[in-house]
Amino acid sequence: MGRDAERKERYERLFGAVNIPFCILEEGRIALQFPGLEEELFTKRFTEICLWDLKAQGLKPNTPVVHFLKPGFFLGLYQFSRKAHLIFGPSIPGRYSWTDIAPWLDSALYTDNSRAMGRLLLSLEPVSAAKYINSFCLAVYLYDGCMVRPEDIYMKQPLLFQTETRGSLASYIVESRESFGFHTPQSYENQMSEAIRQGKTGMLKALMHQPVTGRLGVLSFNPERQARYMFATVASVAARSAMRGGMNYEAACSMADIYCQRMDSMTDLNKIEELSVQMLFDFCQEVARKKHSNYSYLVQTCCDYIQKHTHEKIYLRDLAELCNYSERRLSKKFYQETGIRIVDYIHREKMEEARLLLQHSNYAINEIGSFLGYGNQSYFTRKFKEIYGETPFEIRRPQVGSRRKKEREAR
Repeated sequence: MGRDAERKERYERLFGAVNIPFCILEEGRIALQFPGLEEELFTKRFTEICLWDLKAQGLKPNTPVVHFLKPGFFLGLYQFSRKAHLIFGPSIPGRYSWTDIAPWLDSALYTDNSRAMGRLLLSLEPVSAAKYINSFCLAVYLYDGCMVRPEDIYMKQPLLFQTETRGSLASYIVESRESFGFHTPQSYENQMSEAIRQGKTGMLKALMHQPVTGRLGVLSFNPERQARYMFATVASVAARSAMRGGMNYEAACSMADIYCQRMDSMTDLNKIEELSVQMLFDFCQEVARKKHSNYSYLVQTCCDYIQKHTHEKIYLRDLAELCNYSERRLSKKFYQETGIRIVDYIHREKMEEARLLLQHSNYAINEIGSFLGYGNQSYFTRKFKEIYGETPFEIRRPQVGSRRKKEREAR
């Protein structure tokens, strides 16, 4: 068997194992191509642009280059000699639809073969970044025995597409703004951080019910990886917010680590999201405990229960049963430590959540009252005004409330 035949056999085995398309160019012409489709996959235009891009990088000879292309494809280039090159990929790290890849296939690189390349990409199995890099190194080695290490690879965006990407990004931003599909506002994250910093679970709960414009940033086109990246991001923000609220640095870091470890063992995306919410509330409650550290365990248990159940009717007998205390003794101890009656504390926590929902959501006033366990709308309005000096309607309409407040002061 000749050298070319042996090389072809080795590459056939490689393609069979990794299922990543690639081709070998010799003197500008395709010497080997996998898969061997009837439709021309690696067209002359495609290969010329790839070789031009490799040359334009201005790197040292025999430097392996891997591009990460939008919306998430790997494409590797390597020069064996002045006349021989490898184009390895494109490879996908996750599943995509035709809608996802169509804009990318419309770029200059795929003018001649967009349909063929699109069908191929949709048929491929996703390959992780680590597997792609290792396969790329092996493809280089199989040609002439040259060893390439993963750390030798130069990761870069193609020069040809940098201007195109900037233009695409500008269009993307404009389109997102016009369709109100931009990233979630900074104010939302600030409010979330502030709720944790203050240890206000009611505030945090209200924000959870608040409709938010925009969308989460896309950290990965793989849904599971996106969920994991977002979880780690949320854990970091929550830990920093808790530290600002007085939580011990090591305790906050350890708590974030523990939650990330729990998340790492999960595969159900809904479970990951549920754990993320639980983590936020746990950080918030830890800050609240720190701020109320002068409270006894008994009183703190009552405060935690009330903060968690503001949307329910809370009775003194339930708290007494929870603490294994008589209602009379519990009421006396709670007042001695907090300076407020239990029933008033319950109303205060509920009304704080009501105020946040009035200011940051579109729920009707009667819906908010009902959600917080007030079946009688007039009673809800009266308790709200006792605490804030204004009615829910005045809070919902700041300009009205401000005018009436000035009128009262003038009188």
